[in-house]
Amino acid sequence: MREQTTKAATILGLDYQVYSEPAETYFANLNWLVGYRRMPPDFSHLAAQVIDSIDASSNTISYADLIAKFEQPMFIKPVIFYMLWHRHLLTDLHRLFDHQMLLHINFDGVKNE
Repeated sequence: MREQTTKAATILGLDYQVYSEPAETYFANLNWLVGYRRMPPDFSHLAAQVIDSIDASSNTISYADLIAKFEQPMFIKPVIFYMLWHRHLLTDLHRLFDHQMLLHINFDGVKNE
């Protein structure tokens, strides 16, 4: 990828330098999330349930605690990851995703889709 970017920059007469590569964990998490870039079925309804399930006073919940609140987590997991991809929810992308990852509502990023 870097070679292609360097070549494109050269063609455009731009200088291109990479000072550091993103961490492998960060890339792994982004690669996981990219699979959830398309809106899942019944998103609006399920996203509202996700938001309502997060304690407003702390604005934080672990992934495990959040999915435990739903009878059928298989339907809610794609909604959570879609919300992370679109930054409706936030987490530390530099830490490998697991059941203990903390999720936060991004009130600045919540919009109607």
